[in-house]
Amino acid sequence: MYKLQDYSIKVKILNYLVFLFPLGFILGNLAINSLIFLIGIIGLINYKKEIFNFKNNKFLIFIVSFFAYLLLISIYEDFKNPKNVEVIKSILYLRFLLFMLVIRSMINNNDLQIKYFLVLCLVFSTFVAFDVIIQQLVGKDLFGFEATQYHNSGIFNKERVAGGYISKFLFLGIFSIPLFFTSKIKKNYNLFFILIFLIGLTGILLSGNRMPSVMLVVFIFLMIIFLKNLRFVSSITLVLTILVFLTSLSFDEDYRRYYRSFYGNIINISSLFLDTTKKYVTEKINKRTSQSSIFQEEANVGYEGEKWEWAFWSGHSVIYLTAIDIWSDRPILGSGIKSFRERCKLKKNKYSRVCSLHPHNYYLEILTDTGLIGFILFMGPVYFLLFKNLISRSREKIKSHQIFFYSLLFILIIEFIPLKSSGSFFSTNSGAYIFLILGLVLSEKIKNFFRN
Repeated sequence: MYKLQDYSIKVKILNYLVFLFPLGFILGNLAINSLIFLIGIIGLINYKKEIFNFKNNKFLIFIVSFFAYLLLISIYEDFKNPKNVEVIKSILYLRFLLFMLVIRSMINNNDLQIKYFLVLCLVFSTFVAFDVIIQQLVGKDLFGFEATQYHNSGIFNKERVAGGYISKFLFLGIFSIPLFFTSKIKKNYNLFFILIFLIGLTGILLSGNRMPSVMLVVFIFLMIIFLKNLRFVSSITLVLTILVFLTSLSFDEDYRRYYRSFYGNIINISSLFLDTTKKYVTEKINKRTSQSSIFQEEANVGYEGEKWEWAFWSGHSVIYLTAIDIWSDRPILGSGIKSFRERCKLKKNKYSRVCSLHPHNYYLEILTDTGLIGFILFMGPVYFLLFKNLISRSREKIKSHQIFFYSLLFILIIEFIPLKSSGSFFSTNSGAYIFLILGLVLSEKIKNFFRN
């Protein structure tokens, strides 16, 4: 790759905007949208028709078709039910398509100085993890924000997203370590790798965001299975991760109960799907009245005669049921972008149904909003990409210069674990990250990145 000073002014600006991406997620949606808008516009000016040159890339054709279908179904639904969908948002969502295509073009033209981007991902994710650790130790983070009983959000203050942020950018940044090691200290690579992972893990655990902790363990497992070059250091990291997790729980009763309730959510979430005939109601319960609801701000209980019974632990289960119910109304076509928040109002009076802004699961949201057609158009190429590069080549040894490419595939696996609770697929935060990863994965030259 060329040095940044040799690039045109437009490519330099594009690089600097991409470098700011990890910071944008800290500053909020306005910053993220501003970066995506500028990257899209400047990239379109710089690469022109080349951006849309993907005739031989079947994966991209499917994903572009998904965006086109999303727009069409939203227009159709808005014509039938003006209050149900927002066509403007389906048009604005096209910004992620342009963003993805620009990232792909930058990689294909050797214009993106990706090593600097990865280093910044590592720096920011490690900083946020360190800030969370400080907040746990002294009660305040480096910016004076105070901790709560179960969450340390660090620089994010009241937003409980620190764990998700750390995991997202740590997964990208961890593979920048070989890029800034000199030949004299290569022998310390394993030590740095483990150290950075443990800092990130500790930050995630103390953040109180439980799902990112699980995803970190899954990521390490995938490294052990597929990256034979890193199997030794990954195995050590996994063992240390488990030890750190168990140690942290043994010293803090609140966290032990908090994570035990998470286990209860996973075990008990299936029970509601087996029984949808009882009428459940939701009402506020004093946290001190029930040990089992100590971590629930809203406890869901069922009324049977004169006896109140706990129906489930996780509030997401009824949201999932509501989403399945909404999807069953329009299983093929879907109901249009962000239609769940309106459609759920029609289901609130049914058994075990509630309203929310979104289904809290990527699969269910794509199904409710775009139906089976949209689901196949988007998830089809994602699954085929994973199968082609991981399952069908599982016995092949992944070369060192391909490790970063396969780590991107691991990120896709983690993002789309079927039962994982998530933010909205059509939100700024999720869309920006997912289509950044897809833009990198779908570029023709990313697999040989480390070779350069």
